[in-house]
Amino acid sequence: MLLAQYSEPIRYTLLQNVYVTGGFSQVKGVIPRIRRELRMIANVDTPIVVHYSDDPMLDPWRGAALFCKQEDMQNYWLTLKDYREKGPDYLKEHSCSNINVKFVNRDIATAPTRRKKYI
Repeated sequence: MLLAQYSEPIRYTLLQNVYVTGGFSQVKGVIPRIRRELRMIANVDTPIVVHYSDDPMLDPWRGAALFCKQEDMQNYWLTLKDYREKGPDYLKEHSCSNINVKFVNRDIATAPTRRKKYI
C-alpha cells in the first residue's frame, strides 16, 4: 500500500488532503467510496478530507501543462533514437513511469488550485 511507505505524520497530512479529479471523479458515488475505503485503512483518530475539483475534466491537462514546464523535462522524453531502437511498446523508466520506485518521505508541496471540500 502506498500510504504505508510514508511516516505517520506524513500519512496524517496526506489523508487530510485527498484530491480527486479527472473523468473518473464524475462517476456517481466515487467520492464517498474513496472516503469509506480510506477510513478502513486509516487510524481511527485520523481525519480524512476529500477535495474535488471545480473543473475535473480540464485539471489533468492543466497539471500536465505545469509538469511540462519543468527545467529537467528532457529526462522524461522518449527520443526518436529510443523509439527506433526499442519500438512503440517501449516505456521509458523515470520517476513518473509505472515502475517500482521507492517513495521517500518529503515535504508535501501543494500548488494553488480551485477545490471544493466534500462533506
